[in-house]
Amino acid sequence: MSSYEEPPWYTGVQAVLAQRARYRKGWEEAGFWSAQTLYDRIGAGIAQWPAARLIYCSEARPSETTLRQALTDSEIIARSFVAQGLCAGDVIVVQVPHWREGMLTWLAALQLGLVVVPIVHIYGAAELGFVLRQTRAKALVTPASWRKIDYAARFEVVGETPDLSFIAVIGTEPFPGPAISWDELFRRGESLVPAPTHRASPDDVCTIIYTSGTTSVPKGALHTHNTLGAELKSVHHWWEDYSPRAALAAMPAGHIAGILIMMRPFILGGDSIHIDQWDPSVAVELIHRYGIRTSTGTPFHANSLFDAAATRGVAPLSDMMIGGASVPPSTVTRADAVGVCIARAYGSTEHPTISTGKPYDRADQRANTDGRIMDLIQLRFLDDDNNEVAPGMAGEIISMGPDLCVGYFDASLNDAAFMADGGFRTGDIGVLDEAGMLTIVDRKKDIIIRGGENISSREVEDILARHPAVLEAAVLGWPDQVMGEKVGAFLRLAPGVTIDLAEVRRHFQAAGVAKQKTPEQIRIVEDFPRTPSGKVKKVDLRKHLT
Repeated sequence: MSSYEEPPWYTGVQAVLAQRARYRKGWEEAGFWSAQTLYDRIGAGIAQWPAARLIYCSEARPSETTLRQALTDSEIIARSFVAQGLCAGDVIVVQVPHWREGMLTWLAALQLGLVVVPIVHIYGAAELGFVLRQTRAKALVTPASWRKIDYAARFEVVGETPDLSFIAVIGTEPFPGPAISWDELFRRGESLVPAPTHRASPDDVCTIIYTSGTTSVPKGALHTHNTLGAELKSVHHWWEDYSPRAALAAMPAGHIAGILIMMRPFILGGDSIHIDQWDPSVAVELIHRYGIRTSTGTPFHANSLFDAAATRGVAPLSDMMIGGASVPPSTVTRADAVGVCIARAYGSTEHPTISTGKPYDRADQRANTDGRIMDLIQLRFLDDDNNEVAPGMAGEIISMGPDLCVGYFDASLNDAAFMADGGFRTGDIGVLDEAGMLTIVDRKKDIIIRGGENISSREVEDILARHPAVLEAAVLGWPDQVMGEKVGAFLRLAPGVTIDLAEVRRHFQAAGVAKQKTPEQIRIVEDFPRTPSGKVKKVDLRKHLT
């Protein structure tokens, strides 16, 4: 993108920032917004903790480095990015597990003023192609293959990507398109002149994070240097007496939680130990080997960790922030029994951390609520007519805060997601008690949360409807003790035909979407319970789930 060309999201972002002008002074005085970019904050962190380690535990790409060396290596990659034609404002898509290469891409992009689009490794050709085309991405960073995923074969069926100028491929296997190996990029960069650092505005968009929701295609949430910086600062306040500590990074690198924990050591110090594929036995070993004291994850991560540590224990692990799915109280009490303080957290890609329990909260508060509202976050609770409910009553949560995203890539989605005053419609129903503890009691959005990943019911329904046997589909989250929810579907079929789960799996594989979106339960119905207007009453269908 040339220096004079406004990005496609510019007008929408300026409108959102104008809505939030009345909050800016307070956010700046509290240090949540500032004149610094993320690259400035990262540089300050590296100067303070240059020897902090970044350890990548992976069968495919194991490595270890320090913050200082990471900065040096990222500057070499930045030189090659410039030589490949990238400049400030260009979009670079990163579909990389928790590997060193992903982190270096982020640092190089922040230096050059690029916009990073991290996507989870499970996204298939359909989602990848959509993101590349919508963002008009100039570059893609990807493995050639990893575990059972053949990224090269996936890219062959992505379709047209007219703006893509090069693909940085991690690995030695052949890759289609304008591919260049990561190792070759690094070798070339070593002999190039240093690239200048772009002086971005802290209000510039630095990342677009795609999330599933009520729309049939992923939505790109826009975050600026200020919004991500505010989120990282707010997490610092989770501890009363913070000091740098070793942390385990287990959430996927393309997930908002994975992105934040990748950045955390650069802002907060401490060693960071990353694993690219969750294995609770490996996690237990790493906790003991590196003296890991803190981690984040979902209930699945916590429960499987405690199962694997039944004989050895998890000391020195002292605390975990758990979210991304409904957290059973039993998970918190189980952790307390082995000396680990779990606090439930509530947020989203759009508004990362709205509330969280604190280590000093009572055990029953940490087990049964989603914690205290984070610093400078403002919440309202509305009924179906957009009127504020009485204190202590349940209502849809409308949030505002310095870490709230500045809208979506597709600005036409903003009107439905944000109030006229800029408040974000979370789509969740919550209650705030007299002690200031928030509890999520229901979900207004039609999404499924499987192991911390949002899945759009509508997207799954649209894919099912393309099968010739299916006249109509209603997709819901099926309760699951391990993943929280799995995808389930009620199907109304065409006369005289049948369909089974194996055929549904084949249909979704052919659609090229993430495997996790494939229904794992189906039920055939003659018709659906409906409202007078004919809309399917999913609340009645939920009564039949097991």
